[in-house]
Amino acid sequence: MRGSQNEDKNKIDSGKILLKWIFPEYEKHERNLSWYIVSFSIGAFMFLYSIKEKNFIFPIIIILAGIILVKLLKDDPRDIDFSITDKGILLGRNFYEYDNLSKFWIIYKAPQVKKLYFEVDNIFHTQLIIQIGSVSPLELRDLLNKYLEEDVDKENEPLSEALGRVLKI
Repeated sequence: MRGSQNEDKNKIDSGKILLKWIFPEYEKHERNLSWYIVSFSIGAFMFLYSIKEKNFIFPIIIILAGIILVKLLKDDPRDIDFSITDKGILLGRNFYEYDNLSKFWIIYKAPQVKKLYFEVDNIFHTQLIIQIGSVSPLELRDLLNKYLEEDVDKENEPLSEALGRVLKI
């Protein structure tokens, strides 16, 4: 009984769910043998060049990046629950009240890019990126406009997102 009281105290009232969907944590790209050869060659070149230049921290970073990349390639992305409520948004287990979000925008260039972005009022995590999959961007826009300002000036995905998609990382 005691455990359930603590659980009740830790529960956050996220409000009434207005729209909900599940999306993969990240996009899993199909890669051919040439992608692996080019990636390994670039990594090896950068590693050898940094050793030649006596920069001994950069090879460690390259090795760590390689380990992370291999782990990501091996694992499948987790499914993440996302909900829009009348009080905020629920991303996995994290709840963001509308007061902590400054604006949103939608980049919809099907079939490659279908994403919802939120700007968070937080110095450590300034953007949330949500894949919208088969959710209607018009329905999404109408719903979110009731609670947040839309940044209509954003017409393209961030450069880092576009590069990641093009380079399949």
